Amino acid sequence: MELRNGVAAFDPVTLRIAAEQLPLVQLPSALDAEMPEHLCALATVEVSPFDVAARIDTGQLTWAHPAEAKPFVAYDGSEVSGVSLSGARVASLADATVARVSITLEDRKLRAWFAEVPGDLDLDGFKLVADARRWMKDFSTEDKKVDTLTVPQQDVDYEAFVKGLDRPTRQKIRAVVDEKGARVIAETVIKSSLPTWGAPKHVVLGERGPVVFWFSEGNENKALPFAVVYTEAGAWVGI
Repeated sequence: MELRNGVAAFDPVTLRIAAEQLPLVQLPSALDAEMPEHLCALATVEVSPFDVAARIDTGQLTWAHPAEAKPFVAYDGSEVSGVSLSGARVASLADATVARVSITLEDRKLRAWFAEVPGDLDLDGFKLVADARRWMKDFSTEDKKVDTLTVPQQDVDYEAFVKGLDRPTRQKIRAVVDEKGARVIAETVIKSSLPTWGAPKHVVLGERGPVVFWFSEGNENKALPFAVVYTEAGAWVGI
C-alpha cells in the first residue's frame, strides 16, 4: 500500500473474489480465511477480455447501539471530529488498543473494528491483514466492556495499486464512518494478462496514534477482514 494524504487501505475480500475469476492468481496465505458471507452476497463482478472487477457496496450500515458526534484532540494536537459509541468492548494488546462494536447490515449483525497503533506499523497490505486477523483472534483474551468508545470520524477516498501480486491489480476504497453508522465501497480490478514487469470506562482511539479500522462477520478467529484502512490524524475530519 502507498500512504497518501495520511491514508493507506487494502481490501482482501474483493481481491479474493476477483482472483477467483482468473486462473493461476497466487495469493498470500494471509488471505486464506473464511469469507464474510453477507458482505460477499453484495458483490458484483464484471469480467472482460482485459480485466476482472469485483465491487462491494455495503450501503448504509447502522450502529447497533446509540452513537453521537463528539470532538477530541488527536495525537498531533489537532482537534478532530469523533464518534462516541456505546456498547463497545476494548482490549489492550501488546502492540495496539483494539475495539469492537456491533453494526448492522439491514438485519444482519456485523462487527466494526478499530485499532490505535502508537508505534510504527508496516503498511504492506497483506501484513496489515495478518495484523487485523491476529488482533481479532487475541481480542477475546483481554476485552472489557466500556461505557463509551470514541473513534475518529472518517471520510476516506483511496486508490492505489496492490503490490506483491503477479499481475497488475488496482483497488479503490471509499469509506465513511460517522454517528449515523458507516458505508464502505471497495473495488478490486485485476488485469487478465500477466505483466511483463516485476480498559478505562471511557476510551478514545486517536489521541495517542494513528487508527486502523475494518469490518468482519462470523467467527473472528477465522474471519477475513473487509476493507482494512489505516488513517493518520491529518486525514481525519476536522472541526
